[in-house]
Amino acid sequence: ATGEPRRYRTGLTVDDTTMGLAIGLSLSHTVPRASVAKYLGGSQGPSARQAMASAMLSLALVHAQTGATKKALEFADAASAELAKGPVDTPPVDATMHRDLGNIFERLGRQPPQSVHLKRAIEHWRQSEALWRDPKVPKEMWARRDEQLRATQADITRVVALLEPWAARIRYGRR
Repeated sequence: ATGEPRRYRTGLTVDDTTMGLAIGLSLSHTVPRASVAKYLGGSQGPSARQAMASAMLSLALVHAQTGATKKALEFADAASAELAKGPVDTPPVDATMHRDLGNIFERLGRQPPQSVHLKRAIEHWRQSEALWRDPKVPKEMWARRDEQLRATQADITRVVALLEPWAARIRYGRR
């Protein structure tokens, strides 16, 4: 009735989305960076790191789509630096993040970083593929394993096509 917007609280726990937003806002200089450090140094550090990298990727994409190239490059470079420190999640998640970062660099016309991240995406998907091929996978998971292997191989094929469009067509029988 007062015309003020309603404010909602989601509870007392901090989930990955909230953490990612806090970290993303910090990167946008809206929230003090010291508040981000408590997440990275605490028990939720690994989740905070993944959320931070995801937030940076999302912000880079938004800025790239709106034509704010300088800001997009800042976030893309920050995400790239975070991913260069080592895995932030499982191989398939890391692969997807590298692929998305490669696509952002392509959109911004930055060829070398694009190809670096696309190659890393392929490496991570191959790691995932190797894990699914492990002979210790229980029989009950064979159907899921086969489904994941097909999806992983499709992801590898798509990213190889981005790196080498002509080679992918020949290698995978498409003309």
